[in-house]
Amino acid sequence: MLPADRRKHILEHILTQGSANTEALARQYGVSAMTIRRDLRLLEEQRRIQVTHGGAVPPSFLHEDLPYESKKVSCLGAKRAIARIAEKMVEDNSCIILDAGTTTLELALLLRNRHLTVVTTDLQIALILSQSPTVTVHTTGGFVERITGAHVGEAAMSFLASVNAAQAFIGTNVWDAAHGVATTTAVKQHLKRRMMQSAEQRILLADSSKYGVYSTWRVAGLADFSCIVTDAELAGEHREAVSAAGAKLRLADGVNFGSGN
Repeated sequence: MLPADRRKHILEHILTQGSANTEALARQYGVSAMTIRRDLRLLEEQRRIQVTHGGAVPPSFLHEDLPYESKKVSCLGAKRAIARIAEKMVEDNSCIILDAGTTTLELALLLRNRHLTVVTTDLQIALILSQSPTVTVHTTGGFVERITGAHVGEAAMSFLASVNAAQAFIGTNVWDAAHGVATTTAVKQHLKRRMMQSAEQRILLADSSKYGVYSTWRVAGLADFSCIVTDAELAGEHREAVSAAGAKLRLADGVNFGSGN
């Protein structure tokens, strides 16, 4: 097989299967692992794949969480617009769950003068709300993950299992109609699912820059959320795809799309 044909087949495999292993590809095509690594590097230079340790994934694949400081300043205007919509959905004297993340952090800032009970895994959110005279805040406890500054693990899961909340506001780094909402570890997958199970309404807060990206551990389909709040920059074809997936979409400009409208 010619190198160009081999690279074409490798690319098709990665895009359809979601990943590829260097050693497995070497055995499949009867070439050395070094040859496969050269193929992968060339495809990466063409921005058609993303090389990982031991293989490759599609360019839209997120294999590990982004550092908190870089997420904090990314798409800040969109996150604040989403938070303003979400804040209007919260009723006074209710109990809500706030997932870890920079968009839920923006929501927390808007809730400081509300009469609420808030359960969160996010230490930054807990510190902000603990200064409010009208908000009762609970952290879940558990191991604190360094990259996110949030609780994870069995202790957090156990605490959330004891909660009956009106709403759970879930954050994500990746979402789209085909793959739903996913995360980078099984631990966070189970934690987000537990948050959703502990609330009557499950509301996804996700800015449009994260659409079309996916990751390994699927949390839920878009239709599993009561509502998805995003910014108005989400492209028209993506709005239609979300609606076709059975999800209710609310844009930060106040326009609603999808089922339930």
